[in-house]
Formats: sequence, C-alpha cells, structure tokens
Amino acid sequence: MKWHVCVPALMAIGLGAAEPAHAQAPQDDDRRALIQTLRLTRAERAAVTGLSAAEPQLKACLDRQATDARLEAELLPVIARNVPTPDRARPILAFLATSAGRKFSAAAERRAEINRLNLNRPVILPGGVTMSSGELTPDEARQVADFLQSDRGAPLIGILKDTAGFAQLTRALALRKTFAAECGIAVR
Repeated sequence: MKWHVCVPALMAIGLGAAEPAHAQAPQDDDRRALIQTLRLTRAERAAVTGLSAAEPQLKACLDRQATDARLEAELLPVIARNVPTPDRARPILAFLATSAGRKFSAAAERRAEINRLNLNRPVILPGGVTMSSGELTPDEARQVADFLQSDRGAPLIGILKDTAGFAQLTRALALRKTFAAECGIAVR
C-alpha cells in the first residue's frame, strides 16, 4: 500500500477528530465570559480561603493552587448545567453588558460580603443578590425584574443559586481538600 494514497484519508480522520474539540471552544468561551463577568472566581477563592482561615499552613498552598484558571475550570461544569448552549449564554451576557446588568453583576459579586455591608433599605433579588434600594434607577430596576422573570433570565438565576449558599459550601470544602492533598497537607 502506498502512503500517498492514505494521506488524504488520514487527514480526513484527523480533521474529523479535531472538529468536536474546536466546536466546544465557543461554548466554553461563553461560559468563561459568564464566569468572568460575574466574577465568580473571586467568590470561589474567598469561599475556599474562608474555610481555610484556621489552618495557616494552607495559605501558601491556596495561593499556588487556587489560580483563576483552575477555579474557572472548576466552575465550568456548574455553568454548563445552567447554560448548555451558547444560545442560552448570549442573552445573559447582553443583559450583563447593560447599565442595569453591570450594577446587578457588581451586587452578585458581593453576595458573600452582604453581612458586612451597610446597605440602605436592602432589597433581596433572586439568586441571593442584595442591593440597596437606591442602587438602581426605576428603569434599571424594571430591566432587572423583566430579565430575571423571563425565560432568558432563568439560567442566570440558576447560576447564582449554584454559586452561593450550600452549593458553594460543598464545592469549597471539596476544593480545599483537593488543594491540600496536592500540596501534601492533611486537613480534617
């Protein structure tokens, strides 16, 4: 058998095998954009660090292991559950690019710090996002409410629920244990 006859077939097989990985990239790009826009890696790092505060030997380990890229990779499956296709991510990203969306995103980022914040007449929005009643204009408040009550906003509420509270606690405990094991540190 001559190799020059097999080369086109081998190239077709190779290109065919590479195509699904290439097709996955835009989907992950939209999910990564959501993680970055909502600043979820920062919240995830704060949760893991907060659980490890009583164990000072873990600080250096977490500084090395809990990188943005690593935490982002850990969050991708969480986002994928709520945003299975890029078509589900694009309306959320478009909303978060608006003035109301940017304010909502900033409030979502500070969910973990809510007990330390001094908010004037706090309003609790879906997904555990708390804002001061004066943070949004009436039009922005209407935009936020309309988006969150729509079918396009449902995945965002799911993301917020999956990245806070008990879901975040269980993920942070698992990450803490994983990072400690990678550094050779025994944790309870």
